[in-house]
Formats: sequence, C-alpha cells, structure tokens
Amino acid sequence: MYRVRRIVFLAAIVALVGCTNDQGQARTLQAIKEEGTLVVLTRNAPTTWYLGRDGKPTGPEYDMVEAFASHLGVDVSYNIKPSIRSIIEGIENGEGDLAAAGLTITPKRQERFRFGPPYQDVTQQVVCRRDNVQPESVEELVGLELTVIADSSYAGIVQEERASGGRERALLRLL
Repeated sequence: MYRVRRIVFLAAIVALVGCTNDQGQARTLQAIKEEGTLVVLTRNAPTTWYLGRDGKPTGPEYDMVEAFASHLGVDVSYNIKPSIRSIIEGIENGEGDLAAAGLTITPKRQERFRFGPPYQDVTQQVVCRRDNVQPESVEELVGLELTVIADSSYAGIVQEERASGGRERALLRLL
C-alpha cells in the first residue's frame, strides 16, 4: 500500500505541473491547497472510477486520488467525462488539475502533457468472438473490421499503421 501511495503522490505532482486553468496557466500545488479542492477529470470505467455495489465511488484510480488528496489535506471534486477525448480536451482547457482516467502514455500525448510514472502495464490485445475468425498475427487482421475506443491509444496505433502504409490495413470504426 505504501508503494502505491508513493507512486500516486509522484504521479499526481507531475500531472499537476502539466495542467492549465482557464487562462492557460497551471494551477499550482499551493493554489490547490489554499482553495482546498483538487479537481480531477476521470471516466466511468472499471479500471478508473465507478460506482460500486454499495453506490459509492470506487476503482483503482479513485483510490489513488483519494490517498493523494488526503496527503495534501484537500477535498476532491470529480468531473466525470464521457470519453477519452473529453478528458484530454478538459485538461487542455483547464477544467481539472489532473486526469485519473487510465490514459496510455503515447508520444503524441507526451508532447502535450506531463505524465506521472506508470503504475500498471497493459498488454494490448485483439478480442474476437469464438465463432468467428481468430487472428494470430497482425497480418491476419488485414481485411477485418476492428472496433476501438475513439481517441484511445489503440485508435492511434491503427491510424499510425494506416498512415505509414504498414501491414495493418483493417477498417476502423471509432466508438
């Protein structure tokens, strides 16, 4: 638990530095402490923030944010966004101090934001119905229709492959 809290503190501090307010300026840690509220953009998902069986918020990133806010001695205001795009736009527009939304670190995103250290490794996978084609390689995806979450790192990978004329030429339908 100590290791998780330490990672949360580091991640949140780094994330705070990269976020901006309405005037395009980062809200400082001191300003957050003085106001007494940490504004967090997140999304309703099992790996981030969701309402548990008891009707109370829970989730891995919820727990980390709560630990960080407790360490700072501030309350948390959650702004639940419907999509990855709206979270990224919200951070760019200064709607929150940090994003706790299971965002993947990509080169494009690193150009725009500061990220804390990763706390989880994710293996990207293609999931198929049992009664349909079961591709075993990228080459076997050619000609298949893929569905991925809009503005996700998955969409970025497919789009980069298309732009580079790479092996993956599957159709892409963004949610």
